[in-house]
Amino acid sequence: MEIDFDVVHEQQDNDFVLVVGWDGSRRVFAKIAVDRLLDALRSSERIRGPRANRLVMANLPRISTLMTAKYRAGQSVQTPAGTENYLIDITTAELEAMKLEASALTMEFRFADTAGRYGGSEEPS
Repeated sequence: MEIDFDVVHEQQDNDFVLVVGWDGSRRVFAKIAVDRLLDALRSSERIRGPRANRLVMANLPRISTLMTAKYRAGQSVQTPAGTENYLIDITTAELEAMKLEASALTMEFRFADTAGRYGGSEEPS
């Protein structure tokens, strides 16, 4: 069974990007530290929240492949114990090896209201 992963955008902790997928009845997830993303990109830029999410979304196919491989190889931790939640750790070295695409950090997004009028652009984090 293929695991479809997605980024959870509605989260409170801006120091991590949460990636979640389902394998039947099991939840497979990774909390990717923003600092690890920046280290992998060799960037000193400060990103949080929506910009970090966009970076992971732009690289989700690569990240999903790694998460699936690690999960299938048993490289996940059941957390909390006794549940059907499996945490996968993604290291800086693994992110570096992926050659992350950083162009998502330079994109500007504009939002339309219900009448189709465009408002301001997204504020940098």
